[in-house]
Amino acid sequence: MNWTRQTILDLLQQALRQAAADEAEAVFTAQNYGLTRFAGSIIHQNMSEEDAILSIRVARGQRLGACATNQLDPEGIRAAVEQAVAMADLTEPNPDFCGFARPAPLDEVRGPVYVEATAAAGPEERADYAARLIGAAGRSGFEAAGAISNGVYVTAVATSHGQAAYQMETRSHGLTVVNRPGQAGFGTGYAEKYGRDFSALNPEELGERAAQISALNHDPEPLPPGEYTVVLSAEAVGLLLYYLSWMGFHARAVQSRQSFLTGRRGQLVLDPKLSIWDDALDGAGYGIPFDWEGRPKQRVDIIRDGIAGDVVYDSFTAAREGRASTGHALSPLRDRYYSSPLPEHLYMAPGTASLEEMIASTERGIFINHLWYVREVHFGKTIVTGMTRDGTFLIENGKITRALNNLRFTQSIAEAFRQVEMVGKDLHLAEQYTGSACVPALKLPRFTITGSSSF
Repeated sequence: MNWTRQTILDLLQQALRQAAADEAEAVFTAQNYGLTRFAGSIIHQNMSEEDAILSIRVARGQRLGACATNQLDPEGIRAAVEQAVAMADLTEPNPDFCGFARPAPLDEVRGPVYVEATAAAGPEERADYAARLIGAAGRSGFEAAGAISNGVYVTAVATSHGQAAYQMETRSHGLTVVNRPGQAGFGTGYAEKYGRDFSALNPEELGERAAQISALNHDPEPLPPGEYTVVLSAEAVGLLLYYLSWMGFHARAVQSRQSFLTGRRGQLVLDPKLSIWDDALDGAGYGIPFDWEGRPKQRVDIIRDGIAGDVVYDSFTAAREGRASTGHALSPLRDRYYSSPLPEHLYMAPGTASLEEMIASTERGIFINHLWYVREVHFGKTIVTGMTRDGTFLIENGKITRALNNLRFTQSIAEAFRQVEMVGKDLHLAEQYTGSACVPALKLPRFTITGSSSF
């Protein structure tokens, strides 16, 4: 990837100078991404993608227009700017627009965001990773499917007021689903790992962990619907936390009175064992020090010891309350489904328990390794529905005794998080639809199971 800081900022300034508008904002994103997939313990796909996109937004008074292009020659940039200006002339004024970002100092992420080993890894390195993972699963007599990815990502924002922000970062990911030979889709075990350093993903550990789960996941039995004590893996907690944040942790949900936090600041809303915050500058997760409007990201304590704190804002939702943005505007390339400000760098405070201790303390309950096909049902009540997958087990007298059919659940996340028995001591980084979350495993005394599958 040949996009240097100066090259990109020069390109953004070129776009801004051409905007026949009162003010303008330009956002640049680029990626050089590689992916290797395998199934039946054989690599079957290798691909790479390199792209760069310029998004331009202009304001004529409070009329806004926007356009995005990956045609980055002078003619392509000029056409995109002209289209944005033309769109601004057609729109109604937005009373919440208070101007594009002005120069402001940006703090640095606490930890390395760019790892050369990740940037340099190509198909050979990913193939070696896959071979090591497949070998670890194969030593236990299992087949492995999954994917390995690594990439370099660049984000930059500039405004006509003089704000200029830039970051180049790396990300990598490994995941696997393991099963007995010839039984793809049945008796599976799942494991994943995310991180900036490709060399630290540890494929042997992933393959062994997924194989251990698959070894237990045989001859599953149904479970009657009802309320059960559950031990949730950190991966499962990460997905539930994402849905909780989407439904309740941002200003648009509060302002529209859809959030379960509306009017409850300072009140006990979750179990006192839980503290949840957003911090882009904590190097344990994925983060950049500015949002997609070029404004500095701030740490936001959303839940502290179970008590409701603040939610996240972009400039538009902040203007409605006469306050400053917390730096949580989303990418202009997000579809309308994700048009709200969102916490993209979530953390849940760890506790003191190991996963083994959670299971050992459970007289009768369920261990859930992985959640799948989760969908929202009711925003205000934070109700979601979904399925368990790749390892669901009955716990009896402190031990996993048998595998269960995949289960359907319908549950208010906030209600489930209001009573927490134990919090895991180890944090897991999980990438979600709009960012990342560092979370522990949880033991919950009540979780509603509404049905089960035939497998």
